[in-house]
Amino acid sequence: MRRLLDQDLSGLSPRDLSIMRNEIFARHSYVFNDPVLKRYFLQQPWYTPRHRNSYSLLTEIEKANLARILSFEKPP
Repeated sequence: MRRLLDQDLSGLSPRDLSIMRNEIFARHSYVFNDPVLKRYFLQQPWYTPRHRNSYSLLTEIEKANLARILSFEKPP
């Protein structure tokens, strides 16, 4: 895992940014309540829902990437 750069995110659709952001949580087995995200990640062979709160499992790079993705999803 590496820190995301602006060029990694520019031009992505809001849906793609949302999936990218939530994949960080999904990789830590987060249990999604949102039916769209739940359905999407249940289709991924690597996803196993286990945790209702996975934020404490994230690395510092993942936390930084979440913040960067959010800044593209919700510009000032």
